[in-house]
Amino acid sequence: MDMRCPSCERRVDPKAETFPFCCTRCRQVDLYRWLSGDMGLEHLDDPDPDPESGAEP
Repeated sequence: MDMRCPSCERRVDPKAETFPFCCTRCRQVDLYRWLSGDMGLEHLDDPDPDPESGAEP
């Protein structure tokens, strides 16, 4: 299977010390993107709140 670095798309050896990144620089670039807020997980509001929690709709 052809593994690619998520930062620069170069091929990565799955046995590499920096896996899944191709190098330390790409690993640090990815971390910076997460910490700066450029990347993140999508937040979805709960459309159907739990009636037992006592929360008002």
